[in-house]
Amino acid sequence: MSGLTVAVLILLAALFASTAALSGWYHRERARRADAHIRAGHMQARAGRLAPAVEEYRAALLLERSDFEAERALALALVQLGRLAEAQSYLTDLLEREPASGPLNLEMARVQSANRAAAGARRLYQRAIYGEWPDESVGARVGARFELAESLFSHGSTEEVLAELLRLKAELEPGDLASQRRLSALLVRGQAPDLAADVLASVAERDPANADVLSALADAQSQA
Repeated sequence: MSGLTVAVLILLAALFASTAALSGWYHRERARRADAHIRAGHMQARAGRLAPAVEEYRAALLLERSDFEAERALALALVQLGRLAEAQSYLTDLLEREPASGPLNLEMARVQSANRAAAGARRLYQRAIYGEWPDESVGARVGARFELAESLFSHGSTEEVLAELLRLKAELEPGDLASQRRLSALLVRGQAPDLAADVLASVAERDPANADVLSALADAQSQA
């Protein structure tokens, strides 16, 4: 092998190495900038400034198109802003990647409920309730079931509401007095004051000095 050939090969190897190093730096820098936009978006969202948060998340996605966290946060912010068509587009993509996600199914259920798509909302709320949640959050599942009941009420599905409320009655912790009160109000609304009275009687045993509970119990008993 001639000296010239060796020199050319060395030069090519050096060029390849420098190109690889430059490419690695470029991708790391894009990821760093995307992360900075995501963190800025989270700060804006926590402060209630959703529109600026949306712009930060969009900026992150321009740098890292497939960043799951940025896309999820953007979808959530868009739902909160009432920009449901945009949110639905992102949520559809996210759910294709994580179809069992409880939080993502819940957000899509909210979009469907707001769009008066009763069947789709019901299906998605169920997927949220039985989906995967960070730290297996029981409270999040209970909250999703409460939202499902409210959605069914808004769509006029009384029989289905009562079925969901009975599931809630069986699932709620006895010491969760706030949820028990909320359940009793929904049972009255669902024309089941006798069941509401049972729930309120249990709450009154644990909180006998609560005048509001005693008053609600008396009202439920009078309607039973």
